[in-house]
Amino acid sequence: MDINSGEKTKSVMFETDSVDETCREIERESARIQLEMGRERRANSPTRISNRPEYTSPSPVKTSTMPSSELLSVTEDDDEKQAIEREVKLLREALHCSRLELRECQTNLKETREKAENARTQLMLTEFKRNNADKDLTRLTEELEKQKNQNQTFDHQLQGKLKDVQEFRSLGMTVPEVINMKEEYNKLKMKSRNYETVELERDELVRQLNLGKDDLFHEQKQARIHKEELQLELESITSQLEEVQSCRDELQQALSQLQSNYSRLEMEKNDILQKKSQEFDVLSNSRRCYDKEMVDLQQEVHESKIKMADLQERNSEKDELNLKLKDQNIELQQLLAKEEESREVILQDHKRLLLNFRKETDSAMMQLRESLFLEKQTALENLRDEIENDRRESVKRNDEKLAQILTENAKIISSKNDEITQIQTLLTNQEDERRQMEQKLQEEIQRQVSQAVTRERNLLETEKDWAIRRERDNLITENNRKVEEMSAILQQERNMKEDLQQQIKNTQKELEEQRNHNRQASKDKMVAVARAKEMMREQTNGEIERIKDKVKEDNKREIEELKETVKNLEEEIQKLRSDKQQLCRVEREVNSTLDRTERTVINEINEECRRSASVLGISPRKVHLASFRAESPVAMGGSPTSSKYRTPVTSSLANLRACNEELRTHLYELKQELDSQKSLYNKSQKDKEDSLENLKRKLEKEKSSELDQLKERLVREHITQMNRLANQYISEGNHSLPTEKTPNFWKNNLRDESPEFYIKRYEQEINKDRAKHGVDRCPSPEFKHINDLQQDEINRLEREIQKLALHRGNRKPPRPKRDIKTVDGDKLSRQTTVDYQPIHSNNFYTGSVPDLTNPDLYRQVPLRARLSAERESMAISLSERIKMDEQQAPDPELTQIFTKPNQKMSEMNKLQNTLTSQNKELMELERAYNQLNRNYDHRSQSPSLHFR
Repeated sequence: MDINSGEKTKSVMFETDSVDETCREIERESARIQLEMGRERRANSPTRISNRPEYTSPSPVKTSTMPSSELLSVTEDDDEKQAIEREVKLLREALHCSRLELRECQTNLKETREKAENARTQLMLTEFKRNNADKDLTRLTEELEKQKNQNQTFDHQLQGKLKDVQEFRSLGMTVPEVINMKEEYNKLKMKSRNYETVELERDELVRQLNLGKDDLFHEQKQARIHKEELQLELESITSQLEEVQSCRDELQQALSQLQSNYSRLEMEKNDILQKKSQEFDVLSNSRRCYDKEMVDLQQEVHESKIKMADLQERNSEKDELNLKLKDQNIELQQLLAKEEESREVILQDHKRLLLNFRKETDSAMMQLRESLFLEKQTALENLRDEIENDRRESVKRNDEKLAQILTENAKIISSKNDEITQIQTLLTNQEDERRQMEQKLQEEIQRQVSQAVTRERNLLETEKDWAIRRERDNLITENNRKVEEMSAILQQERNMKEDLQQQIKNTQKELEEQRNHNRQASKDKMVAVARAKEMMREQTNGEIERIKDKVKEDNKREIEELKETVKNLEEEIQKLRSDKQQLCRVEREVNSTLDRTERTVINEINEECRRSASVLGISPRKVHLASFRAESPVAMGGSPTSSKYRTPVTSSLANLRACNEELRTHLYELKQELDSQKSLYNKSQKDKEDSLENLKRKLEKEKSSELDQLKERLVREHITQMNRLANQYISEGNHSLPTEKTPNFWKNNLRDESPEFYIKRYEQEINKDRAKHGVDRCPSPEFKHINDLQQDEINRLEREIQKLALHRGNRKPPRPKRDIKTVDGDKLSRQTTVDYQPIHSNNFYTGSVPDLTNPDLYRQVPLRARLSAERESMAISLSERIKMDEQQAPDPELTQIFTKPNQKMSEMNKLQNTLTSQNKELMELERAYNQLNRNYDHRSQSPSLHFR
């Protein structure tokens, strides 16, 4: 555990050193690229002086025109932006740490996989050696059993032969035995006749003995060869042990212990032979336990694989979140670029529209009224309040969203860090357990193999030597004894033959009689012997075949068991190979995903650098992966440490850092220029407002004076016109008096002519008078101007009268009574009403005169715009007189007077509508301009600042 902790501390120190070295390398590269970009930017824009600031953001220039509330909001926004930037930096640092920890976990996993593969190979080798040793042991035991069986058969054969020899020895040369010999004389003759068959049998026995000797010699040779092979294997094992001794001190201690155990086991060899079966059972049980442990280990490996898959899925989710955040940053940058472009376009349009509308505003500002100005101010104030409220709400929403996102990311990162720590602890525990198990297995396997090999070797050597010597001595002694016995028997038989030949000569006659009987008896005996031999042969052959069948069945069973074990081992090997392939596949996928993420990161950074370079007006710098793969530290010509830690990611980060630094300087310069432009703009706005206020004051004064003059002039002209019209009506009334005084004349004439004739005549006279007045009284331009002014004043007075009527309860003025009762008077009044109705309707439905029935269309007029009591009474009297004149006097001159002002009223209404539309457009432009200024002042900083 101390060694592992030391290795962990070393790895952590190495990783921290590598991270510091990469940071230094990034700083060096960024400084170099920044110098090159600064030179290029100065070469492209020599007029601009770049005051490079530090990492702190420049303080905004405080203008005297900005109010305190706006300054406070700007400072609060800056503080919020800085806090958000710090939180984002902390998040990025946490992500970087988590990635480093993931890389550490991946390296640890690779090391554990390599160690597991080495352990598996060692286990496979030990199992293979153990299987070979088991096979050799079984083969040797089978050979020993075969040799024992052969020795037993040889013993049985020798015992049978000894019995036969003893039966021969039982034949004596006494008198009673001679009688028996006579009885068996025929048998001896048959034996003498069958001597050749005996010789053949002897030859067969000799041949079998020779074959047995050859088999023994061949088996001895095979045993020697096998012994030499075992010695070679032992030598190879000893050489391997010596190599292991040279590598590790622990193995030397284990070998010394094994040697001591080996010497001790040699002394206790006989006891271990008795306990062989028990140890075999123990080994089988241990093998089962090992199989169970292997199954458990495989299950744990499978669970670790599942956990690794979950971790990889979570890492992919993290990568997706990072990509989403990057996309959001890119979208924000695009929105910033679009806003800047739209701002530039709107500024250009605004300038152009300002140039176009300055002339129109200069001409229209003279005719603007106090009501429009007040409405404009109130609308602007309301709009400003609404815009400020919307901006505050949007800022609050964005802050809440950012806080939620940051909390969620922090929770996710903390949970993933906890999971990573748990996995690391599990992996360390598994590694320790696996190492301990491997050490125990190796020690036990080596000890058992060495013990079994030594035991079997000694047993085989001793047993083989003892059996071979014993069998050789037995065979030699038995052969000598048998040869001596056979030679003695042969000599006895020869002697007996000589004696018998003498007796035969004497007993030939006797025997000739008995030949027939003896022949028949011999034939019967031979048949019985042949049958007995055949029976014995059949029995022996049947027993041999049974033994062979048993041996074959045992061999087949053992072979099948071995095949099953081999199949199981092959299946385990295939499973392990499939696991290895899966692990290799996972490693390839992880490497491919890492390469893909590296490429995407480098491409995104290159794209960001290209955008920043296009903003700065510099040629973009790219980082190519192919160049880094083709490069080598020798070709680079740099130091080995810099080439070691110089990767495409570090170089791209250095490039991005340099671009961000240049963008900061560029933004600082732009801010300075913007502050200067703002100050100039504020000054020009102040001057403009002062000039506008002065102009308004002058216009108001002139307008008030002109209005007073107009009112006086209108009153005078109206009085003169009314007097003139009254005089005309009086003169016309005097002309009509004689007709009224002479009714008899009209009665007499009316009797002769119809009334239609007189109506037509009257209409003709009226038309003539109209034409006369139209020719005589053509209005001059001065009169037109006066009429226009009068019409404006009349319209204004009508509006004020209508508003006053609304305020006073919508009281209508009393209509004058009709005084004309004659038919002609009725016709005249109808004609005048018909002529005046369109004029009045035009005046009533124009844009200047609203509907009196809808009080929502009106707003209260300020106090300074209201008329005094005298003006109100004057206006009421004038309106009553005009209405009386409209009803009483259908003069064409009055119709002309009313038609022209009505036309001018319509033109004035059109002009007023155009002015209101222009004012609305100006207000919208002012709103857009103010919003752009606010957005530009309160916009978020570039996300590239976070890569510092």
